[in-house]
Amino acid sequence: MKAWIKEAGKEEWGAHWNAQPELRQSKLFLHGPDPHIWRDLKKMKRKNVSNVLRFVTGHTFMKRHRTVIDKGKRGITADVDIGSQCRLCWTGPESPEHLLLKCPRLMWMRNSVYSQSGIVSYELDTPPPWSAQMVEFINKPIIQALDTSGENAIQIHIAQGA
Repeated sequence: MKAWIKEAGKEEWGAHWNAQPELRQSKLFLHGPDPHIWRDLKKMKRKNVSNVLRFVTGHTFMKRHRTVIDKGKRGITADVDIGSQCRLCWTGPESPEHLLLKCPRLMWMRNSVYSQSGIVSYELDTPPPWSAQMVEFINKPIIQALDTSGENAIQIHIAQGA
């Protein structure tokens, strides 16, 4: 009976998750309800939880989100706006998806973080499932500098190879 109740709850939670169209960014990183994610978050320091939640939801201080907020642009219009371009590579919008999947300047960091789990970052088309490696990547100093700092801090991190 206990297992049946647990399974019914997961099904209801999953149906609710799938019915929410406004969770586009979160659905990119979280492949459905998973109690392990919440257990992981409860074990983290408050600052790391905040970093992860901003990254996963897309509500960051990165340039693409700032373009959406400041200029009111959405979708492809925000992606191609010069003000939203990645400060590391200038080849795409500075967003969590770009940093985790496409930024050529971060390929070495993605490879070093994800190689522990056998994932090769240049093969990724979509973010990998939730893992300790994803949390580690999100909390790297260079990612946090992009999320919270101005140009000077970014240049310092680039110079240090962080």
